[in-house]
Amino acid sequence: MEQYYDPNDEPSCEEPFTFEMEFDDLPREKLKELIFHETENFHHNQLAANSFNASVLQTTTETK
Repeated sequence: MEQYYDPNDEPSCEEPFTFEMEFDDLPREKLKELIFHETENFHHNQLAANSFNASVLQTTTETK
């Protein structure tokens, strides 16, 4: 890998990235609620994707 590394080709960051836009003064309970809902949505989407993939896989194997 050393042959591919060029220190002059590395990206540079003019301004450091910050999350200041997300530093709202949210109460702790509201933040917990938002995190819970985000997690719940993620799991729901994962279950839906897995269910869809399983049905596609089942359909594919049935047609062979």
